[in-house]
Amino acid sequence: MRSHVARATFRATEMLLWDYATDYVKRVGPEWGDELRCHELARAVHRMLVLVAGDRKWDAAGLCVCDGKLHLQEHSWIFIQLDERGQLTAATTPGLPVRTAILDVYAPGRIPQVQLIDNHPLLKLGYQIQGRRDDIQHATVAKLFDEMSHA
Repeated sequence: MRSHVARATFRATEMLLWDYATDYVKRVGPEWGDELRCHELARAVHRMLVLVAGDRKWDAAGLCVCDGKLHLQEHSWIFIQLDERGQLTAATTPGLPVRTAILDVYAPGRIPQVQLIDNHPLLKLGYQIQGRRDDIQHATVAKLFDEMSHA
């Protein structure tokens, strides 16, 4: 069954990105245990989605990693921006509606782990964008990307 939210709230592009992200996260092996952080996982999934965007002729600039807090917890997630046709875009034309959503690939304290969140003020409550993190473990991002690419 497809829920009302899947049918009426999210665009096909958002649902497809969520499907891809869910698949990529499933490819990550259990040996990471508690050592894996959302900051690196979000970047690895973002990198995979940028590749998919290129294959699908989407504007990958409509996807960006956000660093900040989810309530009081340090957190990172992927921000999706669509134009009025439902296509990924970073450019906005004044006066035209733009749709945004949050793709959280490591939702803390929630199941399922990969969540697509409507950008309604009450639903995105707690997600606060802050400056870019300077402690990203780039070797971990590369290893995760490799694991997702070859699984």
